[in-house]
Amino acid sequence: MSIQAHWFYVLYSLKDGKLYKGSCADIGNRFLMHAMGGTISTKHRRPLILNFIQKFDSKSEALAFRQFVLFGQSYPPIRFSPILAFWCRLVL
Repeated sequence: MSIQAHWFYVLYSLKDGKLYKGSCADIGNRFLMHAMGGTISTKHRRPLILNFIQKFDSKSEALAFRQFVLFGQSYPPIRFSPILAFWCRLVL
């Protein structure tokens, strides 16, 4: 049994300026789902920019980090990063 990497990601909404935080196994497909309106939670907040990504070795690590960012004390706080957003547009 192979262990599949998981990702924690942050999306920035150009419409309302808010951040959306999530985790997934396939960052490319997940971002496309968000960008095309296939996700209820971000459907009405498009256009979206992939603002931050972090790779983890397991799903449990990615989910634990997501919970920490959502409900714990995150330092430094995750904010919109135009440089990373530009890089993600080039790569994805």
